[in-house]
Amino acid sequence: MKRIFHFFFLLSYLVFSCTGTKGVASASEKPIANCGYWQQHVDYTMSIDMNVENYHYNGVQKLVYTNNSPDVLNKVYYHLYFNAFQPGSEMDVRSRTITDPDPRVGDRISKLAPDEIGYIHVNSL
Repeated sequence: MKRIFHFFFLLSYLVFSCTGTKGVASASEKPIANCGYWQQHVDYTMSIDMNVENYHYNGVQKLVYTNNSPDVLNKVYYHLYFNAFQPGSEMDVRSRTITDPDPRVGDRISKLAPDEIGYIHVNSL
C-alpha cells in the first residue's frame, strides 16, 4: 500500500511540476516562457509653464519606455486628444449624445466662447 501511495505521489508531483513550465502561443510559434503578463515601464519628465491669466500651458514632455516583454515592439502609439475640447469635436458630440453622460461635461463644450476653447499644438513626437 505504501508503494502505491508513493507511486501516485511521485506521479502527481511530476504531472503538476511539468504544467506551466512552457507555453505555446500558437501551433506555428515556438514555446515561450509561461509568463502571461508583462509589466511595461514608462518614465515621464515634464516641464510645464502655466499661464493662469489666459489658461495657456506650454511644455515639454520626455518619456523613456522600457519593453519588459520578450516580444519586439515594432510600433508604440502615443495617444493625444487633439482638439477634444472644441465645439463640434468627437468628444463634444459624444458627451451630448451618450446615454449616461458625465455631468461635469454634458453640453458645456458646445457652449464654449472662442477664448475658452482648448486645443493642442504638437511640435514634434
